[in-house]
Amino acid sequence: MRQAGIERYESRQRVTGHAIPPSLKFFKLQIEFAVQALSQLSPLPADYMSDRYWPLHENRADLG
Repeated sequence: MRQAGIERYESRQRVTGHAIPPSLKFFKLQIEFAVQALSQLSPLPADYMSDRYWPLHENRADLG
């Protein structure tokens, strides 16, 4: 999420009121879903950091 800049956009929203771009909101929801799903597994897969468990974020034009 750090690479996608979500924290920066959340801070910007708190300070200026400008909404977080829709693609980042959706990406954050996908990450939260993956975290929830993985946290319910027992045992946690040894390769839980593998890209196969996590959504990809594509830089898009709506990140203004």
